[in-house]
Amino acid sequence: MKYKRVAFVIGGIGITPVISILEYIVEKKLGTNVLLFYSNRTEEEIAFKNELDAWMAQNGNIKIVYTVTDCPPKNKTCIFGAIDQRLLKENINDCGERTFFIFGPPRMVDSVKPLCVGINAKEVLTESFIGY
Repeated sequence: MKYKRVAFVIGGIGITPVISILEYIVEKKLGTNVLLFYSNRTEEEIAFKNELDAWMAQNGNIKIVYTVTDCPPKNKTCIFGAIDQRLLKENINDCGERTFFIFGPPRMVDSVKPLCVGINAKEVLTESFIGY
């Protein structure tokens, strides 16, 4: 993988391409440092959670922060609320070294991109998923 330090900021089904990327990183035992911020409306909507948790346990270079927006989570590993600049700053101490990928619904992508630019991300790449 061309990127050594990445941060994914993902909403809902935007996780789909990230699954393939993370699977590749884990299978090839790459040293890529990954921070994944993954937001859903509810805990039940967190797609691929078992796989994500297993990869995080298997690879110390992968850290995942789950957020839910519609109701307080039952699971203490999930944070209640939307991904915001405070959450990003609290969890990333090397923004200028990371390429950020933002995938999700257009409104989410549009609202998160300025946050990443505002914390001096090395590069910000986006993809909007329409129709869900």
